[in-house]
Amino acid sequence: MFPADTPLHPVLEGDRLTAPGACDNGAGVIGMLAIAHALFQAKVELPAPLSFWNVGEEGEGDLRGVRHFYSQTPLAAASCSHRA
Repeated sequence: MFPADTPLHPVLEGDRLTAPGACDNGAGVIGMLAIAHALFQAKVELPAPLSFWNVGEEGEGDLRGVRHFYSQTPLAAASCSHRA
């Protein structure tokens, strides 16, 4: 949501973290963590590895998360080979 060189100054106040944009994707991140936690606690055996990513789609983010995944991660080739 911010350009990569934007200075961010998070502040920890007790058990609360505040920073520019800290709540923007908070629900999505919490949702991913909840799914991962539920799968782990239920001892679900998945047929393939599972990877969670934030795509970085907003503003000047320009999908940098998913672009990194497809340009730098060995899992990208595997994910493309499973398409129907």
